[in-house]
Amino acid sequence: ITASSTGLNSAVFTETAVADQPKWIVVKSGNNQTAPTNTQLGAPLVGRVVDQYSNPVVGLMVTFNDGTAGGHFSSVSVPTDSTGAASTLYTTGTHVGTTSVTASIPGKNPAKFNVTVTAP
Repeated sequence: ITASSTGLNSAVFTETAVADQPKWIVVKSGNNQTAPTNTQLGAPLVGRVVDQYSNPVVGLMVTFNDGTAGGHFSSVSVPTDSTGAASTLYTTGTHVGTTSVTASIPGKNPAKFNVTVTAP
């Protein structure tokens, strides 16, 4: 921000806006995919962390988990990027049926992805 007036030196002020504390983690994309057992899903699972004003929260670690389904993640713990998003690739386990994958941050309800695992 620059303040100026005729005949005076300009004053320059710098400000930085930062997100408030994380309020929610939500599913951004990758929900409701279907794949056979032991197969990587076609799209990554992406969670997004925002503050109370829907501003992205940057650099927060998001943890992905499939409970006891036995699948594999490209990364289990992923930092949020400049848009508040964290993503991982998921390979299904051997459990046939619906698998619930969560994306979690400390102290908040997790985002939940549904993955349908079919027989090969």
